Amino acid sequence: MTFIILACISGIVLAVAPFWASRVLRSRWKMPRGLFFKAGLAMLVIEVIHLAAIGNATSAWPQIMEWPVYLRALVFGVTTGLFVELGRFLVLDKMMKGVRSLKEGIYFGLGWNGLETAMLGIAIVIGIFGAQTLVSTNDLATSFPEASKSDIEQLKTFQNQAAELMRTNAVVGLAPILERGSMMVIDISLTLLILLALARGMTSYIWAAVAFRALFSGVLVLAGDLNGIATEIVPLAFGIMAFLLAWKIRKSLRPE
Repeated sequence: MTFIILACISGIVLAVAPFWASRVLRSRWKMPRGLFFKAGLAMLVIEVIHLAAIGNATSAWPQIMEWPVYLRALVFGVTTGLFVELGRFLVLDKMMKGVRSLKEGIYFGLGWNGLETAMLGIAIVIGIFGAQTLVSTNDLATSFPEASKSDIEQLKTFQNQAAELMRTNAVVGLAPILERGSMMVIDISLTLLILLALARGMTSYIWAAVAFRALFSGVLVLAGDLNGIATEIVPLAFGIMAFLLAWKIRKSLRPE
C-alpha cells in the first residue's frame, strides 16, 4: 500500500509541477505567452518522428534487437542525440528566433521536457490504479469473460509483474520524481548550450549537445541491461553533470 501511495504522489507531482513552475517563471520573468507549450509540442513532434524512425528500422531489420547490448546502446544513443538535439537546434534557429537569453533558455528547456513529464505523471497515476486493480483480481477468466486463453495468460504475466513491483522497496515509488527532475535539468542545460552555439556561431557546441545526449541515452540502455537501480542512478549522474555545465555557461548568455 505504501508503494501505491508514493507512486501516486510521484504521478501527481510530475503532472502538476511543470505547469506550476511555468506559471511562476512566466509571471516573474515576463516570458512570452505560449512559449512553454510551443517548446513542449515541438519536443513531442520530434520524439514521435524519432520513435517512428526507430520502429520502422526495427521492423525492417528485426535482427537489430538481437545485437549485443553495447551495439544497441550505440545505435540508440547516436540516433537519439541526432534527432533530439539537432531537432532542438532547428526549432530554436528557424522557428523561435526570439528565444536567445538565459531566462528564455531556461523557460524553453522547462517547456521542452515539461509536457512529456506532465503526461508521464498522469500515466503513472492511471497505471498504478490499473495495476492495483489487476493484482487484486483473483479470477481473471471470470473478470474478463471475452478474453481468449492467450489473453488471459498475458494478463497473468502482467499481474505477476505488477505484484512483484508493488513488493519492492516502497521508496522506489518516488523514483520518477528524481528521474524526471534530472531529465529537466539536462534539457535546460542542453538548451542553453544550443543558445550559446547560436550566439557565437559555433557548431562545435551543437555537436557537444548531440554527444552529451547520445552518451546519456547509450549509457541508459546499458544500465537497463544491468538492473533497475542503475537506471535510476544514470539520470541523476548526468543531471549533476548537466547542472555543472549550465552553471559554467550561464554568464556567456545575456540574462534578459
